[in-house]
Order: sequence, then structure tokens, then C-alpha cells
Amino acid sequence: MFKSNNFFVKNKSIVTFLILEVVALTAFNFGNVSHIFGIAGTVIAILGAFFLVFTCEDKRSMLFFLIPLGLLLFISSWGALNQFSKGFSLLSNISLIVSLPAFLALGFILRKLNDVKPRTVLLVVGGALALITLFGLFSTLVEYGFFYRLIYKNTPNYYYDGIPYNVTKEMYWLTGFSFSEVYVEYGSLFAVLTASFLPGLLFISPKEDRNEFIVCAVIGGIGLLALLLLPNFKALIILFVVSLFGIIYKFLKNQKKVLKILGISFVSIIGLALLFFIISIINAGIGYKFGGILNKVFSQNRIMNNVTPVYDALFTKVGGRLVNFFGLSPSVINESVTWMESAFFEVQLLKEIGFIGTILFADFVIFMGFFLFHYLRRNEDKDQYKVVFVTILLAFFVYESLFYLVSIAPHEESYSAFLRSPTLLVALFIFSYVFTAPAKKEEKHE
Repeated sequence: MFKSNNFFVKNKSIVTFLILEVVALTAFNFGNVSHIFGIAGTVIAILGAFFLVFTCEDKRSMLFFLIPLGLLLFISSWGALNQFSKGFSLLSNISLIVSLPAFLALGFILRKLNDVKPRTVLLVVGGALALITLFGLFSTLVEYGFFYRLIYKNTPNYYYDGIPYNVTKEMYWLTGFSFSEVYVEYGSLFAVLTASFLPGLLFISPKEDRNEFIVCAVIGGIGLLALLLLPNFKALIILFVVSLFGIIYKFLKNQKKVLKILGISFVSIIGLALLFFIISIINAGIGYKFGGILNKVFSQNRIMNNVTPVYDALFTKVGGRLVNFFGLSPSVINESVTWMESAFFEVQLLKEIGFIGTILFADFVIFMGFFLFHYLRRNEDKDQYKVVFVTILLAFFVYESLFYLVSIAPHEESYSAFLRSPTLLVALFIFSYVFTAPAKKEEKHE
């Protein structure tokens, strides 16, 4: 047994390298084959689990981690085995079942192996995001020019195969070994995540840690430059809002009352959003019987215009049963309900895993928020790492709550499912890495 343990200790750096490699490739999303990365991540997670069993002394934390891991496995399995999954290949569905819990496990394993520092993790993730963003920005500027969304604002239309398209709504992006048009909102997600490194500069001294300051500035600067040169003002607003967190943490982190208020505010916002969707679904379920202003708020307005048809589809009875209540059937794809752009990832989840699955995922997000707050207050990572990790996660969920796209390419019939998104896999990896961060030394002795 001693020799076996010695083998795992000596070779754990191999697993560390493989984890960082698959996370970097997933963040870069080369070729848009996230299901392949998901399966590769699963194999590495299984390998890493063996190393963890023989090298990790704290077995209790491994048992506690099974709670979010099990919840995510249930959600992913539900999404891969319901009616909605019939619109995807068998390989994609197998990948969905295993990839979400696998990437959640990868962050846990990487932290527990204790073979890599947080700055390396951020460099790998940020480097991959910055590289794909830089490729997209360069190809877009070559094709359209600087500030093209402002220049062509009044004359945006061009014709492709006799069909008019709006040039201000698209940009160029690296897809495999070629560049092609995608919607601006898709490319801007990567830019916002990359620019989320900028708040970390508030906590790095350019004199004491010059190299780290330069790396953080370059990665974040690429994302900010991409948003400015398109330009994408809506994404810039989101970046500013999530960056406020870094500013507040910088100047008010030692005031416990302020941090408590921020935590309560975060949970309240999530709770109100969840309550809004629950009430709007109840309104749809009873046949839109809410009267007056309530019906206008929860079903008849511009925001709900593309949401209400999804609710209708969820409550469509087939053979007397609400079969769509657990996710839409592919039979409605040709009727444009599944393909409809709602801009909310929460509504997309209703299509993929139904009402109950969406509530479970919302619980998981709230669970994430609780531990992120705990991480900021009680864990020993440096402040710049804490702020960047949390800002990336905030930016991802806020952005996808406002600009989620079902179809990412204007000239192709491509379908993007939220649970099958590579950026979601990266977000889960980051959260589990944060989840497993060691507590401050003074906390350990309490």
C-alpha cells in the first residue's frame, strides 16, 4: 500500500496537467465540439478520483462534495433522457449526463491534489478565453473595420443568398479551422469573461508583483478592447456592474455589515427572479386568468413576448398528460417554439429540463452564491484571485440571463443548448475550485 501511495504522489502532476489542458481547450471551444471535451473531462475526472483517494487525507470534504455533485448529476441526466434530448445525437446526450458533474469534480480534484496555484488556474482559463477573443476581434476588424456597429448603424442590411442580414448584429469568430459569422452576443460573452480579470488589478501592486499585474492587465485588456472596438455598449454595462463588486470588496471588505448586506441582496435578487418566473408559469398554467396589471406584467409585455409561447408549450397536453412539463418535445421544433430566442437562459432551461428541473438548477445557483460569499470571507486565497474568480462567475450568469442565444450563427442552422454549453462547464470547474479552497489559518483554530 505504501508503494502504491508513493506512485500516486509522484505522478499526480500528470493528472494536474491533463485537467488544466482539458479546461483550457473547453474554454477555447475549438471546433465547437463541447461534447468531446465533456467526455475527455469525464475520463480525466475518473483518473483524478483514483489519485485523490490515495493522496487526499481529508475524506470528509469529499463526502460533503457529493451533495452538489449528485444534484448536478440528476439535472444533467434528466436533460439527457427526456423528450428534448431526442433532438441531439446519442454522443451528445451521453456527454451531457457525465460532463456537468465531471467538470464540477475537476475543480475539486485539482484543488485537493494541491499541485497547482490559483494564479496558474486563472492564467490557463484567462489565457484560453483571451486567445479566442483576440482571434475573433482581429478577424472581425479585418472584415468589418473599427466601430463598424456605429458606422453601419443607419445602413445595416446586406444580402446573403438573397436574404437580408443586419451586419451590426454579427461578428467573425474562429469555428474549427475557419472563421465564420456569429452573433455579437455570442462573441461578447467571451469578451466579458476575459475582461472580468480587470477588477483583480485593484489588489495587485505593479511594483511588488509586476509580472502578475501585466498578465492580468493584458488578459482583461483584450476583453475590454474587444467590447470597445465593436462596440457593444450593453455588454460594457454588464461588465461595469459586475466590476462594482471588486470595487466594493476593495474598500468595504472589512466591514462585516456591508458584506452581510451584499449577501442578503444577492440572495434576494435571485429569489425575486425565481419568484417572478414561478408566478408567470402559474399564470400560464391556469390559462392566463390573472386580471388587469398582473396579467400584463407576467404575460403581456415586450420582455415576456418570447417567454409566453414557451409556457404555452410546457402546458400542452398530449394524450391527456403534460408530457412537456419536464422539457419540450422535439415535435415542436418545426413550430419555432424551441428555436425561439427568449434571451434568458432560465427560459432555455424550461425548454431543456422543464419547470422542476429549472427550479433544481436555480437551487444549485443559490447554493453556489452562498459558498462564493463564504469563500470571500473565510478562505486564504489572495484577494485578487478571489475577486477574479467571483467576477467571472457573476459575469457569466448575469450575461446569460440577459443575452442567451439559441442560435449563435446567422447563416447556419445551429442550436445552442445551455446545459451543453462549454462556458457552463468552465463555470462549474471554477466554482468547484473555489468551493474547495482551504480556510484561513485563524479560522481553522476556532
